[in-house]
Amino acid sequence: MMRKLGKRSRLQQLLKKYRQGTATEKQQDFVEWYYQSFESDPNYLGGKSFEEKEQIRMRMQRRMHSELNLEGAESKPAPKPAMIKFLKWAAAAAAVIIMAIGGVYVYKGQKVEQPRTAKTHMPAIEKAILTTQDGTVSALMDPEIPLHHRIEKNLSGNTAKYDFISIEIPNGCKYHFNLEDGTEVWLNPGSKMHIPLDYGKTDRTVSLWGEGYFIVRHMDSLPFHVLTEGLNIRDIGTEFKVRAYPEQKTTVTLAKGSVVVYDSITRQNFPLDDMGEQIQVDPVSKKTTLLTVDTAFATCIKNNLFYFDHASIDQVTQEVSKWYNVSFKLEGYFNDLSFTGSIRRDSQLQDVLKILELSNLNCTMQGDVVVLSAGKFARSSH
Repeated sequence: MMRKLGKRSRLQQLLKKYRQGTATEKQQDFVEWYYQSFESDPNYLGGKSFEEKEQIRMRMQRRMHSELNLEGAESKPAPKPAMIKFLKWAAAAAAVIIMAIGGVYVYKGQKVEQPRTAKTHMPAIEKAILTTQDGTVSALMDPEIPLHHRIEKNLSGNTAKYDFISIEIPNGCKYHFNLEDGTEVWLNPGSKMHIPLDYGKTDRTVSLWGEGYFIVRHMDSLPFHVLTEGLNIRDIGTEFKVRAYPEQKTTVTLAKGSVVVYDSITRQNFPLDDMGEQIQVDPVSKKTTLLTVDTAFATCIKNNLFYFDHASIDQVTQEVSKWYNVSFKLEGYFNDLSFTGSIRRDSQLQDVLKILELSNLNCTMQGDVVVLSAGKFARSSH
């Protein structure tokens, strides 16, 4: 036991020298090898599920932060290029650990100061806006009340006057509900869905702008369809995610079962039959791309996670800004930064910003604007 503690103490001293820039070249090489070795073995995480990978990352992260003892981390020098990959991974994966202990940043018993803000920005709440064709608006706050009951109450029996109702999710909100046939829907901030008032009778087609996850109750005689601009997604017993925000790539990602995606531009059908299969449509070139991604990319909505896989800073800020109803102002060069990992979406904004700061970024709140500036390393990598 004493020998183990002695080794740990020596490692901490070595890491302290590395942070202070006083380590020898051989000592620097050892530290960099030590951390890169976590992901250098291609078989280390191969074949494991997303949940298993997250458990392994959690154990690794506890060990890394225990060994690093990040006390005084504000004064550490900019990392060497060889450490880039580790720090990018740590910036995202650390969130899994941090959020698991209640949002308090603790590294080996040491509290780390969170960014101070004049206003606490809470995560998205359950809220939707229901609008009829005549402009009547009401708020949906309780997902436990069946949606079709709320629609009937709002329309007061005047369903013959309308063709559909609209459900809109403002920024800073989310909504999880069941359609009358039992199909389960999760809608993300900035999304809107049109639902026909005769849904489930002769047709089961909804239109989507934004992002939604669907667990479809399959009916052979009445297939379920999701329409986006240019795509028609038909279920064949399915769980899938659709992302169709304006001026962004439209993506359909299969989590379970199968779907057929009809592209109205190319007039082609694209069957997705394997978990993780994804179709992307570029908004400018209209080019269609088929690829395979981690199913966590699809199920993150249902599992209440931000999930990033080599995401750019623009992709990260787009997600965070909608979720917390804030805007971002970027200062500096971010071209070479990417983020991989997951962050719980029930975290406060301050917690998420602290994760970003681990990758050598500076975050400052100015009201509802997050000023994000690149640190020394990020600027030099341009």
